[in-house]
Amino acid sequence: MFSFLSFILLFFIGILTGLFSGLFGGGGGIITNPLIWSVFSYMDFPSQVVVQITFGTTVASMMITAILGSCVHHRHKNIWWEVIPPLVTGGMLGSLMGATAASYSPGVFLKVSFGFLQLIVAYLMIANKKLSSSSSKHPIKRWEYILLLGLGIGFIGSFMGIGGGAIAVPIMVLLLRYPMDKTAGISCTMIAFNSTVATMAYIYNGWGNDYLPPYSLGYVNGVALMILISSSLIFVTFGASRVRRIKSEILQRIFGFILIISGIKIVFSNLINLIYS
Repeated sequence: MFSFLSFILLFFIGILTGLFSGLFGGGGGIITNPLIWSVFSYMDFPSQVVVQITFGTTVASMMITAILGSCVHHRHKNIWWEVIPPLVTGGMLGSLMGATAASYSPGVFLKVSFGFLQLIVAYLMIANKKLSSSSSKHPIKRWEYILLLGLGIGFIGSFMGIGGGAIAVPIMVLLLRYPMDKTAGISCTMIAFNSTVATMAYIYNGWGNDYLPPYSLGYVNGVALMILISSSLIFVTFGASRVRRIKSEILQRIFGFILIISGIKIVFSNLINLIYS
């Protein structure tokens, strides 16, 4: 089922995952997720589970990538550790709920929801591009706000199979007023915890499914995971070590415009199927 072409495609998707995780704090999943399910569809993974396997495998790769990225960000002093406990507490609970809900949701609904999510995040990042430059003046660190936001980030991230960085980054920049370099480090650390819980939930809820392709642990495909992380682990270090050298406004614009392209493609290609299903 795995051809040389699918191996190469997944390897390069892993490079994108690592770069975006390092630069944006775990945002690689929202970019690479549609690419991964395109490869899985090309490989004739059963249509009954292809979306769930895509999400589960993506979250598992984000888990490993985010753990390494967090270590690199810590070395470069990009993390405010005092906000991590409430973020992680809310995030892990939300991740468990989101992954469980996604395991029992129709695949077309998940795709359309994912596309709209990309467009919303893109608008927030582009329309508020000036906010990050002044965000470091009065950052919000009250634990009750952070806990609730962590719960929402965890649920949406695992439900969409993206790890949560694409949600965490705009929330921290726009609502909590964190500077972009600190946001990347904090988000990457949170995603390391969230995606661990989400991965276990995808494995548990998919265990024993009759439609699973070979080498799958629940909704996580082991072979694809190994290919993805073989390249992402190298490039997450590269991205995380250079995040402070790039202006926040440039990072946000790049992130936003890529999401617009991907979101429009996904919504229009799946919305008709959802309406008439």
